[in-house]
Amino acid sequence: MIRQMKPWCMVPAEPIITLLPTLKWQADAGVPASANAAALILYVVLAFVAQRGSEEDAGTILGRASVSYTELETITGLSRALISAGLKRLAELNLVTVSGSNQKRVYLITWNGGRWFKLPCQAIFSDGKINAFRRLSLRSKRDLYALKLYLYFASIRDNRTMFSMASHERIHEKTGIPENEIRRAHSLLTSVGLLAAIEREFKGLEKTNEPNKYYLTGYQAFGLSTANAA
Repeated sequence: MIRQMKPWCMVPAEPIITLLPTLKWQADAGVPASANAAALILYVVLAFVAQRGSEEDAGTILGRASVSYTELETITGLSRALISAGLKRLAELNLVTVSGSNQKRVYLITWNGGRWFKLPCQAIFSDGKINAFRRLSLRSKRDLYALKLYLYFASIRDNRTMFSMASHERIHEKTGIPENEIRRAHSLLTSVGLLAAIEREFKGLEKTNEPNKYYLTGYQAFGLSTANAA
């Protein structure tokens, strides 16, 4: 049974953020087009439930997640076939390694000891489920775009602000999401409950628009400091 979630959890910034532009919506050799989207969902869930690594793991493993397929189905709403495909993708991308037996698998979240960022946990986890993920149909590339955007927003927030700030040009460069799909992607994040608010500012004197400010659901749990800016 999944334990009570923490207010937020650590997620390694690399290599997941660098990989975002390479994650496409495409079927290949029996692998469904939604496999990469499922992989991102599962990566977040594993980070949520993982126990932090020991001193021996320092610099190689962030944490160890012991969770069954049944629990993953309940949390995410994904089918067992998609869970299998998503976990396989995580292993192929060297984001997760698997240890243990078929009866008791443990998923090790790899980490190079470098930069990390925070994701809110408690705010989106209720009654053993992440309903925001369960609301995603994974039937179109827009679901993948939304998940990439979610992780990117989390990764660029520093510990001195509650929000993330990025232009559409920068988002496209760092995630591979076409610029004409970015508004639809953050609208989807809002509708499923992963994005709490968007602030748009206009500098009248300079007649220029500032990049939007994006607040993830649960942003109040981040806390502000000058240490370990994510």
